[in-house]
Amino acid sequence: MKSIPIAILSLLLLSYSPPTQACDCAGPGRRFLQTGGEIPANSKGLFYYCPGLEPYNKRAVKNNTAERKLEIVHIENGREQRLDSELVKIYNGLYLLRPKVGLTAGERYRFGFRYGNNGPWHSVEVTVGKQRVWPMKKRARLKIGPLELDALNLAGPTACSETQIACKRAVELVLPPAARKYKQSLLFKTIVDGKPWNPKSSICSDVFPGRSWQELGTDLLFTLYDEKSWLQVLKPGFHRVRMVASMPGIGVIAASGNVKVWLKCRVK
Repeated sequence: MKSIPIAILSLLLLSYSPPTQACDCAGPGRRFLQTGGEIPANSKGLFYYCPGLEPYNKRAVKNNTAERKLEIVHIENGREQRLDSELVKIYNGLYLLRPKVGLTAGERYRFGFRYGNNGPWHSVEVTVGKQRVWPMKKRARLKIGPLELDALNLAGPTACSETQIACKRAVELVLPPAARKYKQSLLFKTIVDGKPWNPKSSICSDVFPGRSWQELGTDLLFTLYDEKSWLQVLKPGFHRVRMVASMPGIGVIAASGNVKVWLKCRVK
């Protein structure tokens, strides 16, 4: 790695201003992780984030569907037909909302949820495409970005966010064209040194299961310039990094091997 110019480091250090305001934010509410558009032909349903259903139990799930707090509507030629639906747990707080009869390629559906029995519906409309997404037969490539020095906002225990000088590196799981088109229907996971990597820029930031604090399908690794900082997660040196993309009901769509990634701030 090339040496980092002292002038650049000085400017970054001058920009460091630890916040003193305590964190005051509400937790993330219910939502669908997909925002609409087209989903693959072999998709089973939509990702529904609902931490209020924890601990997961059949009665809570049954009440949400039976009391019409959740719905799936098939839309065809201006006519709407409500379908029987079910929730399937994926992770804690994350579920798959799917119709019992399955989805049909080329058809339109509206997925909705509401708070209480008479609240307004929060809905997402999707069209089921005619293209399927299947697991890759070989390992996917992990694209590693350059090592850069920057000021990062990181979640801290005494404030919503703290600014730290860090050396960062972007990573991206390179997907096949079909899977790239349907990234919203995939769940992503970054594993560093055998452990899940899930930092946040603020305690109030919403980082949902299957997503990262960066753009969909990407992540950001870092090590702090202050190697003794209590916020230090990844020590300077090499780290084994792996990314995985999966689709419920289908399995792992793409996965990289363990790639050695170098992280260290060096100044001469």
